[in-house]
Amino acid sequence: MTPSLLLAALPVPALPVESALVLTLAAAAALMAALGPAEAPPPAEASSAAIFALHGHV
Repeated sequence: MTPSLLLAALPVPALPVESALVLTLAAAAALMAALGPAEAPPPAEASSAAIFALHGHV
């Protein structure tokens, strides 16, 4: 099957590559915003302890 026949078989009109890329990125951003973070952020005490330990101030 030639590419022109494949494009004609699609139920939606063919979009330019740039607009398809923008729509894909927008859909991915919306999905990530809807799902939220994978886990709750650590408490502030744990974050500051990790920063101090990283810099050698125990």
